[in-house]
Order: sequence, then structure tokens, then C-alpha cells
Amino acid sequence: MASYQVIRKKRSKYQAVIYSVSYNNPIHDIREISEYMRKHIDVEGYVLFDLLLSNGENFNRFTEGYFDGYEISFNSLKVIELTDAQEIQAINSFYQNNRKLLDNSVLSPSEKFRYARK
Repeated sequence: MASYQVIRKKRSKYQAVIYSVSYNNPIHDIREISEYMRKHIDVEGYVLFDLLLSNGENFNRFTEGYFDGYEISFNSLKVIELTDAQEIQAINSFYQNNRKLLDNSVLSPSEKFRYARK
């Protein structure tokens, strides 16, 4: 099972959001994600890793990287603080539509409930 799901974004700074889909960190699969991006998105630009399920609600939930059309360079990755409420709400809506993913995460029961109902 893949540790991630890639969602294409068209009206954002980010070409795609890469969601962790379990407690496994998808950054470990950066080569596989780069290959997916080459085949399916094929547009240079920034990507956002949402590591909520693997890192929880910590300072390192969001990581930004740059896809150069061929790969996401590990050296381009940096932890960021996402402050745009609309963007966070759009990102969090992924969990409302994929509630079962919350069960295979590092989140506490109250955190799972909060993301499932938002």
C-alpha cells in the first residue's frame, strides 16, 4: 500500500498536495512520488506534503518541496507554517472524505474526531 495520495491543485501556489495516508511518512517515497508526478502532472512547481497522519498536529505537519519536472529534490524540502485559513480548510476536507485513513495514523481519538467532522 502506498504511503501517500497525490491530489492535483490548479488554483494554488502548489501544483499538488501529497497527503500521508497512514502513519508512514511519504517523504520516504520521494522517488516514487517524483515518478508519479512526471507521469501524471508534468508541470514544474511547488508541492506540499501534508504529513498530518504521520507527524500529527506538530510544527512539521507541512513540508514544501519543488518539483522541477523530473523530480522533487530532497534538498528542496523545508518545513513550513501554513497560515492561509482557506487553504488549510481545503486541505483538511480531504480527511472528511477519507475518514477511514484517520484510523491508521498517529492522531489521538479526539484529533481523529475533529478532522472527521470539520
